[in-house]
Order: sequence, then structure tokens, then C-alpha cells
Amino acid sequence: MELRVIDHRPQAWFLLRGGEDYYLDVNCNQGAVGFSVLVKLTEAEYREYHALGRIFADYFAAKISYWSSDFRERDLNSSLEDQVSEAVARFRNDDPAVP
Repeated sequence: MELRVIDHRPQAWFLLRGGEDYYLDVNCNQGAVGFSVLVKLTEAEYREYHALGRIFADYFAAKISYWSSDFRERDLNSSLEDQVSEAVARFRNDDPAVP
């Protein structure tokens, strides 16, 4: 499956699509430690995103960042980290103004 970035908020999140699935990659910071959490959107979350767009993505990313431990079981970074990195790199290469 090839992922591609379809939206982003600099230094906050990337929204990716792979096939029929959507993923939110969230930049989390807790003190001096920075890490990311990758969550596949559920059907209900996708419907909210479809209805609200970036408003939902901003809200959901903030929720994941603040309560990252609540999303540990849904974190797909270990299995999709390489695909996400490649998608973000392609996205940045396509638009050099993207940080």
C-alpha cells in the first residue's frame, strides 16, 4: 500500500490516505521528548473529517497529542513508519515550501 499526504498542518500533523483508509500522523511533544503517533481513522472519525475537514483534523490531532497514552493501542507507527516517511518526503519534494 502506498500512502500519500492529502493535508497537513506544519509541525502538528499529516493526514494520509492509503487505498480506502485515512491516517493521521500527529507530532506529539511531552516536555523535552518529541514523538509521533499514527492513527488509522475509524469510520466515524472519517465521517467527522469529511464533514468538518481541517477543523476535525486539528481537534483530533490535539486530542491525540494531549492524551497520547490513550492512543497507544491504535498507534501504527511500528508497522507503517517507513511508508509514512516516504509519503512525507514525496510531499515535501513536491512542494519545497512545506516545512
